[in-house]
Amino acid sequence: MGAVDLAYEALKSKILTQEYLPGMQLKELKISKELGLTRTPVREAIIRLEREGLVKTVYNRGAFVTVFSRKEIEDLFEVREALEIKALYLATRRASRDDIDTIETALKQRELLIKTGVATVDFRDAGLDFHLGIIKLSKNERLISTWQTMQSQLSLVRVTSTMIKSRYLKAFEEHKKILALVGNGDFKRAEKLLKRHISFARNNMLSSLSDDSEYHPDAGKIERSPRQAAGNGLANGFI
Repeated sequence: MGAVDLAYEALKSKILTQEYLPGMQLKELKISKELGLTRTPVREAIIRLEREGLVKTVYNRGAFVTVFSRKEIEDLFEVREALEIKALYLATRRASRDDIDTIETALKQRELLIKTGVATVDFRDAGLDFHLGIIKLSKNERLISTWQTMQSQLSLVRVTSTMIKSRYLKAFEEHKKILALVGNGDFKRAEKLLKRHISFARNNMLSSLSDDSEYHPDAGKIERSPRQAAGNGLANGFI
């Protein structure tokens, strides 16, 4: 792996795990020292992340981890719904029994982690991500790639979601029902349930946004309400 790829993967990981919080300035010199690289690959990595929507560059100020406005989040959820419904349609026609069984196994593993109180598990694990599983069942590489870019952007704000354990367990039941309908080729019923499922996730995420701070990419940092700062290991607006 080249220096640019190393810098890109390191920065993206720090952004998606919120080690670098939304609104944080990305200082090339500091980052290059942290990674043991020169500034050039760090600069190129930042440019690549900007193309993916994870970084915004402000003239005469520098590069910052993207902070999305409420309208931008709503737009992302509209894209998410369109992509997942199309994937669902394709999945009902292309998914094999083995494909369905693989996702079902992952669902059972994730549900067990919640029921046994393992709240610190990294739920960004692709093997435990139901929605990514459905997207992959479309067997459309362009659709998968587009969804993953959108998912990365939404992950910048999902950490402030206040979903509780009981909702997670309900979500798992919804996942199971959707998956069963896909396995039976019942697109219409699966579509109806998925739309309701995504609508809850959208409302949950939007309700978690702070009302006492303005969201600007050139702010350098963001202010969080006490409720947001408290957070918990179950925070995830993407379930």
